[in-house]
Amino acid sequence: MIAELTLHNFKCFIDQSITVGPLTLLVGANASGKSSVLQSLLLLRQSHLRGALSEGKLVLNGRLSNVGTMRDAVSRDLVDEELIFDLGTNNGERNVFRFEYVRGETDVYVMSGPLPQYDKQLNIFQTAFNYLNAERIGPRLTYPMQEDERWSYDVGIHGEYTAQILNRAKNDPVTLTIDDPDTNTQIPELPLRSIKPIRCRFCSATAGRMICFVPPTSASG
Repeated sequence: MIAELTLHNFKCFIDQSITVGPLTLLVGANASGKSSVLQSLLLLRQSHLRGALSEGKLVLNGRLSNVGTMRDAVSRDLVDEELIFDLGTNNGERNVFRFEYVRGETDVYVMSGPLPQYDKQLNIFQTAFNYLNAERIGPRLTYPMQEDERWSYDVGIHGEYTAQILNRAKNDPVTLTIDDPDTNTQIPELPLRSIKPIRCRFCSATAGRMICFVPPTSASG
C-alpha cells in the first residue's frame, strides 16, 4: 500500500512529500495543487494500463487524466530537467518514476525516461482501483457502455458506466454489514439488522446502501 507520495517538478510542486493513509483528505485553497496530487497517481495508472509505464513512458492524456503537453506537466519553476514521481510503501520500498523534460519541445504528449523497476501489485495498478471525478454524469435516456470487460466494476470517472455495471453484476454475491436499521427498508433479502457480515446479491447491497442516502418517502393518503 502507498504510504508516501513525493512529487518533483510536477505542475505547482517543486519538491513535495505527502503522507498517505487508508483515508486521506486533501484540503486547500483553489489552485493549491489538490487536483495535481490526484493527477500524478492517475497518470501513472493510465500509463501502466496502456503498457507504457514499464517502458519508461508517461502518457499525459487518456481516459483517466488529461494534462496537455510536456510543458503543461512540469513546474514553471523547475529546478532541473526531471519530472519525478516517488511512491513509498508501508513496507519501506520505493517506486521511483523519472521522466526527462526537454526544453524547447512543445508538442510532446508522452514523456520518456529510464525503465522503472516498480511493484505492479500496488493498489493504484490493481483492477479494484476506482476513481470518481466530482463532475458526475447527469440523468439521460442512454448511457455509454464499458469496452474493456476486464475492469468489470469500474463505473467510469464520471459514473457513466454505473447502469451497465449494476445490470451486469446484479446477481454477484457480495458481503455486507448492516449497522443502520433503515438500510434494509423495502429490501426483503436484507435482515432488519446484522452486525456480522452477511452474503447477499450485489443489487440488494446497492439498493440497501442507496437508501441510506436517499430514504424512501411514504405515500400520503
